Amino acid sequence: MSARVPALMVVLIGKYLREPQSWLKLKEEGRLPQGSILAPYRNLVVSTRWRRNLIVGALIASTGVIGLWAIGEICGRSAAARVQGSLREGEPAQSAGAQDWNDAW
Repeated sequence: MSARVPALMVVLIGKYLREPQSWLKLKEEGRLPQGSILAPYRNLVVSTRWRRNLIVGALIASTGVIGLWAIGEICGRSAAARVQGSLREGEPAQSAGAQDWNDAW
């Protein structure tokens, strides 16, 4: 069901969203930029000014992604360890739903 929503959005957007007249005019006249779809990215790497910004931005973004991944892993493992520890001790684990884990296991 979840894949149907984006597919429906693509169909509806393709049906009702039209290209701007200025773009269509440039297309008819053949004045649209030519080249690969990756050309803007190549230009970022070639230019010394933008290359530095690209590298710094990529490092900052990767630091954030790695940090969030690590926090998710540590919190998940910590919660699992707490639940397992309380089950071994015979005490109910503390949870948001106040469920008795001894009955669940």
